[in-house]
Amino acid sequence: AAIRATDRLLATGASGTRRIHGQFTRARALVASGSVDEGLAQARAGIAAYAGAYGPNDWHVGSAHEQLAETLVRRHLLEDADAEAAKAIEFLTGSKSEPDTLNEARVVRSLCASRRGHAAEALADAQLVANGLTADTPLSGRLLPLLAVGEAALGKGDTALALSTLERAAEAAESAEDYPELHADVHLALARALFKAGADPARARDVADRAATEYEGCAMPELARQARAVGKRE
Repeated sequence: AAIRATDRLLATGASGTRRIHGQFTRARALVASGSVDEGLAQARAGIAAYAGAYGPNDWHVGSAHEQLAETLVRRHLLEDADAEAAKAIEFLTGSKSEPDTLNEARVVRSLCASRRGHAAEALADAQLVANGLTADTPLSGRLLPLLAVGEAALGKGDTALALSTLERAAEAAESAEDYPELHADVHLALARALFKAGADPARARDVADRAATEYEGCAMPELARQARAVGKRE
């Protein structure tokens, strides 16, 4: 839908920064839909266009790096996601951008670290961001930090923290329609935590099956296979 919408925008002859925004949005949508190489090349061209339009050190460039990092981590493309998040942090530290954007980049790096086996480091970084969440934080803004804490806690062996945090993340996912890949990630991590806790194996199986179905809907078959195998491994 995003690709179709931006195609219509670009076809109308949008120019200047409006055209750059449209092209960059389209590039991220390509990555999210699985056309990773094409989308990533276009996204990086878009970031160069932002630098040309706003200046090489402008916060718009850092924000674009963060948005691309978030898209990449949703597809579990950890090396590229981590690199883009690192660039975002470099650009955004001390800039006039919203603090939330910098925090989102930090959470992406935390999630990448956790998935690479560095749970203790990832947990400390993710908790710094998650502890700053408030009742005013939109549900979509809670989802990634809570997932990052939950996955890191699970990797570190703190099942109680993982379970309590991932339950909160699952609640946020129910009310936030965007980012289906993150919904699947939350449900897979929650299923693993439920199995490790030995609590309600029937629910754990249902949650794992839901994650598998969500991954299949996102064209992520390997993760769907992992979700369906959770009960056999835990």
